[in-house]
Amino acid sequence: MGISMLVIRHWPKRGRMGELRAGLGVSGSRLFLHGDGVVLAEPGRLPDLVGAPQLEVCAASWRRRYAGPSDPRFRSSSLTLMYQALDRADDYRIWGCGGASSWHRGDGPAPGWLLEVVTCPVDARDRTETLEFVLGAAAFGLDARVLIRGPGYNHLLTDAARGWAQLSDFDLLELICQAPDDVALKVPARRIDTAGLSVLDRDSARHLVL
Repeated sequence: MGISMLVIRHWPKRGRMGELRAGLGVSGSRLFLHGDGVVLAEPGRLPDLVGAPQLEVCAASWRRRYAGPSDPRFRSSSLTLMYQALDRADDYRIWGCGGASSWHRGDGPAPGWLLEVVTCPVDARDRTETLEFVLGAAAFGLDARVLIRGPGYNHLLTDAARGWAQLSDFDLLELICQAPDDVALKVPARRIDTAGLSVLDRDSARHLVL
């Protein structure tokens, strides 16, 4: 039985409960909550679901926000285990701070993963968890590259950019950035223009917009 994966890093104020329930109603579905998405693991927040999906919440994200236990239907998990499931999944959807992305195995060959960072949250906790999500891919050994574009390049402009420097310092994942030429980045990253972005998009079938 294949895995149908839904990863939620951002839960909009108005919610998408109907879409969530429909997506988790298929056999083999699996839900993983990270970042602000862990609000759905509050006891009493998530309604009863059909199809008996596997429910997981990132232990680190939960501990940052709550002192008490999560909904007992949720299993405490980690980003490494999430990536392990994601890499085997037949399809996935991710609701990230920068938007939604999806992939289905029937779409054709999947030559590689591209983790896209397109926002730089104001809240320091959210910024930390964006980097944490990327480092989780490295810890699992995912064949991935990291693209920072749009407002996301602000991650690389402050002293907090030291965390992102781990990617190049320890040769973990290739860091690619689309930013104005006059912007001085505080960490090494391969610069890319619009033409290069098209090539990168073509070579990376599985996108995760964080």
